[in-house]
Formats: sequence, C-alpha cells, structure tokens
Amino acid sequence: MKMPRNYISLAFARYNPLQLAGFAENITLKMPLIAVFTPSEPPMAAIVAAILNLRLKQETFIQGGGSTAKAERDAAFDTLEGLLRELAAFVEDKAKNDEVLMRSTGFEVTTASSTPAVIVIPGILSIENIASTKLQFKIQSCGARAYEIWGQTGTDPYVHLKTLTDPRNGTVENLLPGALYNFKVRGVYPNNTYSDWSDVTSHRST
Repeated sequence: MKMPRNYISLAFARYNPLQLAGFAENITLKMPLIAVFTPSEPPMAAIVAAILNLRLKQETFIQGGGSTAKAERDAAFDTLEGLLRELAAFVEDKAKNDEVLMRSTGFEVTTASSTPAVIVIPGILSIENIASTKLQFKIQSCGARAYEIWGQTGTDPYVHLKTLTDPRNGTVENLLPGALYNFKVRGVYPNNTYSDWSDVTSHRST
C-alpha cells in the first residue's frame, strides 16, 4: 500500500493581516533551530522584514490612512503570503513526506491520497519588466503544486531561475541588464513528477 502524501497547508492565505504576521513569526522562531531547513529559501531575514512591514502598514491603515494605506497594506500582505508559499514548497522538498518534521516548522500539514495527479503542461501568460534586471511572470495555472521557471541567454544552457507556488504573481531578479532571455516553465506535481516543458517565450531584461 502506498503511503499518503503530506503537504504543507496553504490555509494561511485566508488569514487576516495580523494573523498572517503572527503565523509567519512563529515559523521564523522554529525553523532556524532545525538543521535540515537551514539555510532556508527564501531566507528568514526576508520573511522577518516582510512581517515587520505588514504590521507597520496594518497599523497605518487602522489609524485612518485611507485607500492608499489599504493598498500598501494589501501589497505587504501579498508579499508575505508569497514568501510563505515559497517557504512551504522548500519545506515539502526537504522534509521528504515526514509529517512530524513538517509540523515542527510551525506550518500546518494536510494529507492527500496517493492517487496520481493529472499532468498538465503550464504556459507563460505574460512577462513584464518591473525594474532593472527584474521581471514579473504570470503562469497559466494547471493544478501543479509549484512551477519552475528556467531561462537561457544566447547559446548558454538553461538554468533554474525560480520556483513559484503562486502562478499568478512571481518575480525573477538579478538578470543580466539588456539581455534577451528565452524562458520556459514546467509544473511540479506530487512525488517529484514534472510536466513537459512549456513553449519558449523570449523577453529582454532592462
């Protein structure tokens, strides 16, 4: 009999801002004490900074900051949520289906049957220059657990650039300025199963 597959629950996406900040803070206190998760990806320092920023933006909004303060608070929430989604994928990979190890990080765990997933190939919906050497991707959701972005320039081999858990909003940074990149993505499914590659999309960084 196959063992059920354990996943990090993404229910934290439904928390309110202060709940999300408290949840994330608990993780930053627990994970650095567990050797297999150190160093983490994304770094704990980035998550701590996002927690502080969300709490600051929430306080500004509560004090009557208006629509601008609300938009900044919501953006801070999205940043922290995105970091936690990336961290969840990192924990799943390192924990190797060990439920106790997963829970020791402060994340909640959900268990699914081992029924094979339907493998669907994702696609790149859009790429946008949002800063120098920084691109924002929107990936066609296909029910995968995560989405890998790979890129190349010229005749160089493709390299892994980023793994996204939210296909609607993901950034790739530290690219070569002015370089023309070829990008492709693939879906990551349970049990380390991957989809085929998407069609290649070319885009120039600034």
